[in-house]
Amino acid sequence: MLLNTAYEKLYNLLIKGTEEGLTHKDYEELLMMSELSYENDLYKKYWVALMNDINYLLEDLKMDSKITSIVSPECMQYLKDNCYLFPLVLANNRGQTVRPFEEGTYILSCQFHDEDFSSLQITDYNNRYECFGCGKRGNTFSYLAEKEQLQKEREIIDLLICIYNLDYVRLNKNQYNIAMHYRRTIMSDYYKRLLEKGYTLFKANNIIYIDGNFVDKIYEDRFYTIHRMFKNERDPYFKYEPNENYKLTLSKEEYQPMIDRISNKL
Repeated sequence: MLLNTAYEKLYNLLIKGTEEGLTHKDYEELLMMSELSYENDLYKKYWVALMNDINYLLEDLKMDSKITSIVSPECMQYLKDNCYLFPLVLANNRGQTVRPFEEGTYILSCQFHDEDFSSLQITDYNNRYECFGCGKRGNTFSYLAEKEQLQKEREIIDLLICIYNLDYVRLNKNQYNIAMHYRRTIMSDYYKRLLEKGYTLFKANNIIYIDGNFVDKIYEDRFYTIHRMFKNERDPYFKYEPNENYKLTLSKEEYQPMIDRISNKL
């Protein structure tokens, strides 16, 4: 791509961003632009300046996770809420003791570092993990990304859709085998017994509401998922929606100096 063409593209994206907002496709175009190499040493300093502007904009967009996702915010939220972390961690536990700790949490050995004491805490009702030994923390997405060495969001989403039988997705043989490894744990008696123990802790402490949700509803949803997967039924409430409509509007006050500077180079 010619230097002038790259400047023009960035200028047009900035104008669009301040007037009507940028979409996920615009974000992907910026990502591709950030990988461009300069044409020759004569124009190197101009390419460096251009890349600095592009990367500044990219960092700003990444602050809003909704625009960086390939699926709509609503679809992403559904995946986060209904693709449960706890059984995925259990699938890689290798026979270590799992202990219900407090309401909705479980303690087990960390899978990210060697340790003598169990220090990984899974908070089941919000699908979060945190290790008090090595400091690793995250959600279902970050867990699969690290354990399965997945770099692309689409790979993680497709794997989760297959694991939880939300919809049909096309996976290669290795990915499918990974999905079945996790699915077996979700349908195991071991997972169900641990859910029952967690539910019992809530009831023993007369807790009926946590983190904005009724405890009964939290466990009804989990047991319904197990039942649905045993019957090999797709999730009737899941809808795969590409991120096409969400837009992020840029602050004109913040980006006007960059727009003016680039317009002088056109």
